[in-house]
Amino acid sequence: MQAKDNTFQIEKELFGLQAQMANCCCETQKTVLAGNNCLEKSILAMGYQNQLANCEQTNVLTKQIADCCCNTNLAIERMSHEIQLRDAACCCELQKQHEVILCAIKDNAKDEEIRRLREERERCFIREEMSRHFHHHGDGKKGS
Repeated sequence: MQAKDNTFQIEKELFGLQAQMANCCCETQKTVLAGNNCLEKSILAMGYQNQLANCEQTNVLTKQIADCCCNTNLAIERMSHEIQLRDAACCCELQKQHEVILCAIKDNAKDEEIRRLREERERCFIREEMSRHFHHHGDGKKGS
């Protein structure tokens, strides 16, 4: 039961991490779109004579967007690695619990077999004793 609770808790945490990662991705996409939108508006507003200044601004904005994307990718990679580690730990824990359960089942089966064999031995013993008792008393009656 504890393994089931542990598994549920780990799964709950994994879903939470996935939701955080999805939110992070959504926020990154919003930031990139907003940056592109601002960039396009800036370029259109400045006109032809400010083209050189726009190129510099575009380069700055492009660098900011690239930095943002790199940071987001790193965060996603870290989260992914963390999820993989938790998943591996969960699998190990489940495997251990599975082995414990299998051992308990085997032990129970052995105990049942031992009990069954003891009962069979006792029944055989009782039959033999009864048979000896009846044969012994039967022989005595024939001789009388």
